[in-house]
Amino acid sequence: IIMPSNSEYVALAKSAFDQVSSLLAEEPDAPNWEYVTEVDACAMYRRIAAEEDNASGIYTVRTMANFDFPAQEIFDFIWNLDNRKKFDAYINTLEVAVDIKDELEDPVKACDVLYACFSMPFPISARDFVHIRAWKEHEGGFLTSAKSTTHEKYPETGNVRGSIDVDGFLIKPNPKDPQKSTVNYIARVDPKGSIPSFAVNLANRKVPQTLSDIRKAITASKK
Repeated sequence: IIMPSNSEYVALAKSAFDQVSSLLAEEPDAPNWEYVTEVDACAMYRRIAAEEDNASGIYTVRTMANFDFPAQEIFDFIWNLDNRKKFDAYINTLEVAVDIKDELEDPVKACDVLYACFSMPFPISARDFVHIRAWKEHEGGFLTSAKSTTHEKYPETGNVRGSIDVDGFLIKPNPKDPQKSTVNYIARVDPKGSIPSFAVNLANRKVPQTLSDIRKAITASKK
């Protein structure tokens, strides 16, 4: 494995920010997006723009919802890795490979490299990912990004190594009430290996469920 430098990880984070913010700046309707489903008032769309490679059944998907919590509280909850299992039932290993401090550059407020392994529903084998994760301030709120990379401590071994092509949250205060927020989430994740297309589409439909589960987990944490 060619090991990226910390500065290269930060540069990857910056490009991932640009990717997430430009996609979320698009209006979620034709010709680039189509509505798919809704779960607990979390609407989901998938990108059907001409430049997308959707023949594989892998789509860029986005979901959005209103939360009755301040943006800072939602961001803090999502960013804290200890909370991940509270809203992601499939994750079974989550480790920080690198926590970058000295090489951070504006606008990157934090950047680390994570190893994540997910158990999948039968009969699909486990998937793992090595990816950067970063956040910055954006439009009065918080923008996160994640994107696949490599790290020498985590070579591709027994599991199928998936690819995170796009991933990010945009959490913004509600302009009418700063105690409430709008949350957008976008992702294009290629699980690689052989997965039947119905299972890929099922996983895509879980995206709005993730926002719903985050909302429930924050609510539960306040009790």
